[in-house]
Amino acid sequence: MVHQSDSMQCRRVRSMLQLFLLATLVFTVVYLLNSSQPSIHTLVSETHRQLNSLKHINLKESLHYAEERLKVDSKYLTALGFTSSPRVFPNHTWTNVTLPVIVTAAASGQGEQVTGLVLSARRHQSQLPVVVFDLGLGRYERQQLEASCNSSMCWLQQLEYASYPAHLDELRTRAFVPVVIQEVLNKAGAVLWLDASRRLVPHSSARLLKKARQLGVLAWRLDLQLDEQLAAVPTTAFTHYKMFDYFDANIEHFYFHKMVSDEALLIYNTPAVHRQLMLPWLRCALLPECVAPTGAQAGGCRFNKKPHYRYSGCHGYDTSALNVALGLMFRPDRTPYIETERLERAEEPDGGLGGDNSTAAAL
Repeated sequence: MVHQSDSMQCRRVRSMLQLFLLATLVFTVVYLLNSSQPSIHTLVSETHRQLNSLKHINLKESLHYAEERLKVDSKYLTALGFTSSPRVFPNHTWTNVTLPVIVTAAASGQGEQVTGLVLSARRHQSQLPVVVFDLGLGRYERQQLEASCNSSMCWLQQLEYASYPAHLDELRTRAFVPVVIQEVLNKAGAVLWLDASRRLVPHSSARLLKKARQLGVLAWRLDLQLDEQLAAVPTTAFTHYKMFDYFDANIEHFYFHKMVSDEALLIYNTPAVHRQLMLPWLRCALLPECVAPTGAQAGGCRFNKKPHYRYSGCHGYDTSALNVALGLMFRPDRTPYIETERLERAEEPDGGLGGDNSTAAAL
């Protein structure tokens, strides 16, 4: 009888325990349903908010990183017109000047080339003034040039290397190109930049000037001879990967971005061009580690790699910096600034000045 009584008592205790656990479970469920704890939807929304906040912080850090990477001494930028109240087109200090101003530059050994450009400008675009930057012409070359460029419509100007970082006189990088362009843009408002090897041709430029004023810049495609035909050069094929880091640009976005040459550019100093093109282009040109990254070289190009956007092994220096800046300004998938109709052509092998635009060589 004692054993039976113990068994009944155990069952009673077990039943009471089960009842207590059930009551506890019910109470917990009711409490959760009526409490102010966040719902799953609320938790998900809060998670998304925090992730977006983190992305915003990362974007700000990325922009700050790009600013720091392309940080140059402010004295250079201030001297070139990058101030809190910049002078932009149509405001300029040069009055009674027909725009754009033709700008070129010549180093030692290029005296005859630049003289040919000056003569072609006088013949075909006589209304446009010409500024020739002397990058180190020899005494005889300078005298020759002064004979053909010594008037109110054409003048020589020394590039003051001492006013800029020391690497600017390393002409292989062509870091001087945006510098001389900006020196004139800051005063005249519009520039037709031409390499000393280019020649102006007979042309009614009204349409191109109108388009350039609207976009701020016109350029001509950089073509490559591949399989007996001309092909566009992807920016990534001719740009060292470290340059994209300095611009904080996604290299993958430039796989199909078409490069333009820096030998011919039509630029108006609009607010957008001033901040989005000239400023980053100049910042890179004034930083030797950006325009000429460690490991970059001009020779050894292998453009036959597949796919064609793979780095060819050679770097375009100033040309590459220009194209990355253009890609960021317009987006890499948009190139409305690329023009097919030409104002100029390459110098003929015999140095002739011919005027047939049909013989224009691709850049």
